[in-house]
Amino acid sequence: GSPAVVAGRGEGDRLRRDLDETLAGRLNKVEKRAGALQDELAARTKEVGELRQRNEVLEAAVKERGALGAVEDAESVRKENQALRQQIHEMETFLADYGLIWVGAKAGDAEGSDERAPACPGPESKEEGPAIDFDLMVRKVKELNGLLDEVGPQVVSDGRKAKFEDQDVVSLTLFADGLTVQGGAFRPFHEATTMTFVNDIVDGFFPHEFKEAYPDGVLLTVQDQRHVYYGSGDGFAAFSGEGRALGRKVKTLAELGDPDL
Repeated sequence: GSPAVVAGRGEGDRLRRDLDETLAGRLNKVEKRAGALQDELAARTKEVGELRQRNEVLEAAVKERGALGAVEDAESVRKENQALRQQIHEMETFLADYGLIWVGAKAGDAEGSDERAPACPGPESKEEGPAIDFDLMVRKVKELNGLLDEVGPQVVSDGRKAKFEDQDVVSLTLFADGLTVQGGAFRPFHEATTMTFVNDIVDGFFPHEFKEAYPDGVLLTVQDQRHVYYGSGDGFAAFSGEGRALGRKVKTLAELGDPDL
């Protein structure tokens, strides 16, 4: 062939060789990259397997800890309850040293309620005194009388004879704006001393002012005139009948038996 034809064929062969080398180089790079990705995938798969095993171990530990934690919580509650019982006992002992008795709240009382701040107030005082929960006060008087009822009649002896001692009774008259004790001077609710008297009762104690005269407590009778203002004359008449302590029938010595035992 002519020199031109030979030269053309040589150039074509060179271009094919260059193309083959280029493709071979790229293929080699792709194969290396694929190998690296396979190695990375294998490493990640191994790591995931190890993490899964660790997770299973941790889940088992959490379940075991949960059972132990419940036991520990129960023990903690038991110890706290025991400590509270001890504190209550110490408080009752302390109050007993001063001749006071703690009545406490009944199961039916609203939890966390403050009995000094009544939910259902009675009539307000003309002097804008604090609202009084008369129902609560009457109920607390019954509870205090119940404590004395458990003690029973007192027996005294002069060395030769023993007889029942007359039970002291203190009468309270409740008005819309205050109260009287033993028919004495009117004590309005807006006075601090009157509210101290009321709060002693609703807190479950005999009034502190009775401590010297009645160190062991005293039966209380209540005349409930909560809807009447003192001195208004609205349907109120001085009480002249036989006194009765709330929660207990007051018996005479004749009803109890021969006074000379």
